[in-house]
This record gives sequence, structure tokens and C-alpha cells, in this order.
Amino acid sequence: MKPCPGNPWFPLVLLLVAGWVSGCRTAAPSAVTDVTPSPAVEGDLAARVEAFVRQTHLHGVPYEAAREFGAGAIPILEAMLADETEMSTWPNVVVTLAIVGDGRAGQRLIEFIRQDAVRRLSPSHCMAKYSALMALGYLVNHTSDPASLEFLVQAARPAYWEALAPRWSSPYEYTSVTRNLQLANMAMLGLALSGHPDAIRALESMREPELDPAGRQLQAARSGLLDEALEASRVIAQDGLTEYYRRAGREHSAAPATPAP
Repeated sequence: MKPCPGNPWFPLVLLLVAGWVSGCRTAAPSAVTDVTPSPAVEGDLAARVEAFVRQTHLHGVPYEAAREFGAGAIPILEAMLADETEMSTWPNVVVTLAIVGDGRAGQRLIEFIRQDAVRRLSPSHCMAKYSALMALGYLVNHTSDPASLEFLVQAARPAYWEALAPRWSSPYEYTSVTRNLQLANMAMLGLALSGHPDAIRALESMREPELDPAGRQLQAARSGLLDEALEASRVIAQDGLTEYYRRAGREHSAAPATPAP
């Protein structure tokens, strides 16, 4: 598969509300829809949650629709995330889990992100890891979970991934350096989505001048994304996620397209 197109310097709002581009889709879930039925329809909760995450949401997982499931969806989503036969749904599962989850669900998402395996991940598995990093911002937004927030603060710097040295490889990049940068960028988007005061301070600290040449080069390369993340985080902190997406012209949240280095 070709690397997923994308550019981290596009306006952050596009990354947050745009769905996966068609070239990144894999093993499509059973239904394709751009108008998601409300989770409030009649029927068994498990069946409704499973149907929801198996859809291909053309503009990303609808934020308000996912919130309607409530905490009762947590064990259902966690079970799907533990089932490799559901791998094609994992990008939607992790985002939905973060939207409805609590601190325990946050820990489960962190474990999923950090899970190591000496193998080349499938496209769905890889996208789910990236999506989970960004989606933790939703969880922090409504829970202020300190462990999830601290993880995002650390993970937003490529040095964290360099020290962790994951053994898995991605189908979208060719080097561990590129992979680590992409993971850090997804965590930066997660900080932005959280709108948390400590997340904003962490983003602001990334503007402090780096001392070594390599650090300055990396800082310059990420400056556009950082500016967009800070702008979005301040709006979200003031007005909330629902209003942020309303202003963006949609009511959807989304796993962003994997950014290019």
C-alpha cells in the first residue's frame, strides 16, 4: 500500500474533521454512510455500538452521536479492541472509546498504543494506533484524566518514541524516525483536542528555543502544526468541542489522515 497522503501543515481543523482519505481505507466495515443514525434508536446496546463502529463514516466518527452511547459502551468497545477479528473496526473503536471512556479506558488505550510486537502492522492496526493517540484528547477533554494527559504530553515529543524504540513497523513509513515523528504529531493533536490548561501549557513549551541544531530543525518543521494545535486548543478550552466542530461547519470528529513527515 502506498503511504497515506496528508500534510501535517494543513490547517488543524481539516485534520480533525476530515475523514480518512480514500487511499487509506482498508478492509471496509460493513456499511458506508455519511449520515449516521442516532445511537438512541431502539435495540440492544451492543448491537448498536457494533453497527456504529463497523460503518465507514465518511467524515469521521460523529462526536455527538458517539457520546450518546455513554459509559455502557465501554466494555463492548474494549472487547472489540481485544479481538483481532475486529481489526478493521479498530480505528473507529478507539475514537469512540475515547469519546465515552473514563480513566480506566484511557489506560487501556495507552496500553494499546504502547503494545509492542516484532511485526509489520496491518493498515487498520497502524491507523488505530495513530487514532488512539489523537483520540485520547477527547477522553482528557471530558475526564481530565491525569494519566492520559501526562502520556500525551510525553508522547508529543519524538524523543519519547525514540527512547521507547517500538519494534513494530508501519505500512505507511519507511523509517523509524518518520514513524516516531508521526506518532508525536498525533499526540500533539490529542493535546489540542483536550483543550486542557496543562495541555495548552505543554504546547506552549514546545515553542521554547531548542539548544541543539537537530532540535531546532525539528522545531521549525513542526512549527506550523504547533501553531494550529495551539489555536484549536484555546478555542476548545473556551467554547468546547461541540461548538468547535459547529464552527468548523460539521458536527463530526475524526481520526485524522496520517500526516506525512
